[in-house]
Amino acid sequence: MNDISSYRATLDQILPTVEKPVRYVGGEWNAIVKDKEQVKAHIALCFPDTYEIGMSHLGLKILYSLLNQKSEVYAERVYTPWLDMERALKSANLPLASIESFTPLNEFDIVGFSLQYEMTYTNILTMLELGKVPLRAEDRTQQDPLVIGGGPCVFSPEPIADFFDFLLIGEGEELLVEFIDSYTKLKEQNLSRQALIAKLAEIKGVYAPALCESVNSPCYALQIIQPKADIQMPFPVIRRYVEEINKYPFPSNSPVPFTEVVHDRIAVEIARGCVDGCRFCQAGTIYRPVRERTPESIVETITEGLRDGGYDEVSLTSLSTADYTCLTPVLKQLNKTLDPQRVSLSVSSLRASGITEDLSNEIAKVRNTGFTIAPEAGTQRMRDVINKNVTEEDVLRSCRIAFSYGWSQIKLYFMIGLPTETEEDVRGIAELGNKVKQLGKSMGVNVKVTVSASCFVPKPQTPFQWCRMDSLEELYVKQELLREVCHRYRLNFKTHNAKLSQLECIMARGDRRIGRVIERAWRMGARFDGWDEHFNYDLWMKAFEAEGLDPRETLGELPVRAIDGSFVQLPWDHIDSLVEKKFLAIEYEKGVNAKIAPPCGFPIRIIEGRPTAIPPSFEDFEQIERKPLLCFNCGLACDLSAMRKDLIKAKELNKEYRTVKQSASNTNDTNDAQEMEFDQSLLEVVRSDVPVNSPPRLHQLKLNRAKAQLEKQYRYRAFYTKLESVQYLSHLDLAKALPRGFKRAGIQLSYSQGFHPMPLMSYGPALGVGMIGEAEVLDFISPEVLAPTDFLEKINRVMPEGLKFTALIGLEETDASLAKLINCAEYRVNISAPEIQKALLGRVEQQPELKSLSISALHEKLISDLLLSEQFVISRTRKNRSQNVDVRKFVKSVRFEQTEKGDFLVMVLEISNQGGAKPVEIATAIYGIEQADQATLQSRARRSRLYSEINGQEYSLLKASKVNI
Repeated sequence: MNDISSYRATLDQILPTVEKPVRYVGGEWNAIVKDKEQVKAHIALCFPDTYEIGMSHLGLKILYSLLNQKSEVYAERVYTPWLDMERALKSANLPLASIESFTPLNEFDIVGFSLQYEMTYTNILTMLELGKVPLRAEDRTQQDPLVIGGGPCVFSPEPIADFFDFLLIGEGEELLVEFIDSYTKLKEQNLSRQALIAKLAEIKGVYAPALCESVNSPCYALQIIQPKADIQMPFPVIRRYVEEINKYPFPSNSPVPFTEVVHDRIAVEIARGCVDGCRFCQAGTIYRPVRERTPESIVETITEGLRDGGYDEVSLTSLSTADYTCLTPVLKQLNKTLDPQRVSLSVSSLRASGITEDLSNEIAKVRNTGFTIAPEAGTQRMRDVINKNVTEEDVLRSCRIAFSYGWSQIKLYFMIGLPTETEEDVRGIAELGNKVKQLGKSMGVNVKVTVSASCFVPKPQTPFQWCRMDSLEELYVKQELLREVCHRYRLNFKTHNAKLSQLECIMARGDRRIGRVIERAWRMGARFDGWDEHFNYDLWMKAFEAEGLDPRETLGELPVRAIDGSFVQLPWDHIDSLVEKKFLAIEYEKGVNAKIAPPCGFPIRIIEGRPTAIPPSFEDFEQIERKPLLCFNCGLACDLSAMRKDLIKAKELNKEYRTVKQSASNTNDTNDAQEMEFDQSLLEVVRSDVPVNSPPRLHQLKLNRAKAQLEKQYRYRAFYTKLESVQYLSHLDLAKALPRGFKRAGIQLSYSQGFHPMPLMSYGPALGVGMIGEAEVLDFISPEVLAPTDFLEKINRVMPEGLKFTALIGLEETDASLAKLINCAEYRVNISAPEIQKALLGRVEQQPELKSLSISALHEKLISDLLLSEQFVISRTRKNRSQNVDVRKFVKSVRFEQTEKGDFLVMVLEISNQGGAKPVEIATAIYGIEQADQATLQSRARRSRLYSEINGQEYSLLKASKVNI
């Protein structure tokens, strides 16, 4: 505990000086804290990117929950610190630590990295160095943790192999647990590090790079992998996968981030794997076969997640969500829960051919944002090359449905640089975007179409793994052509950094020598390479030059077969994805000849000359359900009998949904009439205000507004604290955290009307990041009658440490709002703060006459000097703009106060529509605090109260109804 306290004390010196300090302090709702001394295995789950990205990753959430369910295991989270935090940690000689218990990386048993993207490799080295862990596996000793990695990047692991003791190949729910269980048992045997590595490498799916060596390929310039001569190990290393994912329910109680993250919602993986077989897609290979979560488990996870997390958005995810066999029934069931709670619903990765009216209707019921489709290519020939089984008519039909249900923003995702691509194919991207725009125009929708074109990267373990990547010059020509045509059609156009995509290809297809380049580039300053603003292509080229390697070796076409007809070994062939190389080669040949292969796992029907998979959600599934299921013999040997049983179950559920839907349709008029009995006049307003041909979504929106006018609303004012454990939350962070607390507590909030309903809450004046608030306040509106005692009991049960509600009062409609009411804030700053003491010494040295004064007289003299001054002008800089502000005019009073808890500077500052002053600014005016110390001083300030002063009389916010504004 003393170590944690010491670490946190030093950390508190750093946090006020860096961007978004809340990234580094943990303490979120649902975060897990255990006694480290009571566990047998202590694991750091590391994500080599920022907190905002790592907290959005589903795989890490699954492993965090799964591992912490075991009493003898403790898994904590660590994220890559931003550049300013990296510098600050080095300057303070403070190691990178976990955000649950502030344990440095080098004190863990196992340090595990999630390897999702090749351009995060330098961040791995940053985390290891900051965590005091030797970068290379060969330099680690018995006292160092084991460094392991998992995720899609391990299917071509050699560029990072030298930095890892183990790479776990495949899905982690069973593999990682088995690995840790084995480690725990072997740890008790006190084996040498080498012996431990050899033992753990016997586990199926575990690759220990130290047991293998690189040798030159006889067929091309890259190196391949083979076991060392004296080593006995499973080779190749075979991927592990979970046969029944329903054995591992998706976690509903993941930590709830304080700050906004990339995917700030409940995201539930509804299926794993993909039937579509797109030839560019690595995930389609390494996550085979398709496995679906049951509808019941999905609904249960989301229901519990809303209760445990308090989110206002839900997302269903998979590689191809539209292929989930019970999608519409699940959405129908979910909306019964989501609609009353004002929770929005989004569905990712929808195939254009899988978007139906039923699906759009269910998604649009609460609120909708942009509609996204990924045709991937602009012409049918090109879509056949990549095996994207959608047609132009599929795309336009899906957009037509989207427009009819209220969507007006369409995003279309494409790739350029695909094999066999021509100028006509590139132009076809913009042509398709224009057809979508014209379709919206013909339907009376002012549609905004965004065309996004990424650069094709030939990834290992895919049918296109042998392809060359377009040169930068070729990609630039295609990007410029597409930009020109999109501009002509007035389409928004976005493209990816071609140099970044090229380096991604090098990292993905490289051999073990690339590890030297990664380390060299990192030592030269490469950081956050996946971020355009930090990616430095020239630096990377210099690193290749310094290591004597040619980056072009990995970019060209790779040979498929040797002269004798055998397959040429590739740098990643020692990793067995379970999908046979023969299958990939056949698909490669089909691709370059523009021949499609329909999705596997479904019965097939020929529609307009194209073999088309018919899922059980289609009404005509019953007519062909007994036909053989399509199987391409990729090597996985799926159980087709079991798959057919699952399809029949899905058919029955979809059939039941259609029956219920038809029954509801037959009684729709009656139900509508009953629903509208509440106020016929309002109904007429709705009907007259909405154009006849407008989307049904708009009719429903107007109806909701009409209903809201009749609901009784109650106004409340609540008081709460924001103490040390949450002091680094910004005002925006609080505006997210507090409504989520209300949802977790089951306290209803009223919402604004519109396509994006927001909770009707208003807050007191923003509190600076790092500052403590002892009497913060917010107003909210609720349809419930709330008793203060009951409210406080419910809300405080579900709030993170440091956020605690202390009082609740009811308001009348005539009571003034907080914005009109609050005009004074009292702050307290501990004078023993080192920043003030340092400034005092400076003042005394400059003014020797101050030396003779007592402590209290000294402070009172300096305070008096400020109060007697007419002005004190400071310069504020925001977004590179400076402004001079006289902060003296906002000072109502300042006094020196001595208490048993210490000596304080107590100030009352005015808050007005003309602005205000910060307590640090006033302390600076009194003591002359240096600019470098002002940021840290803010974290030592407390706002002790907010109140109203009118005509010289103070009014407490607890008695707001007595204030006459």
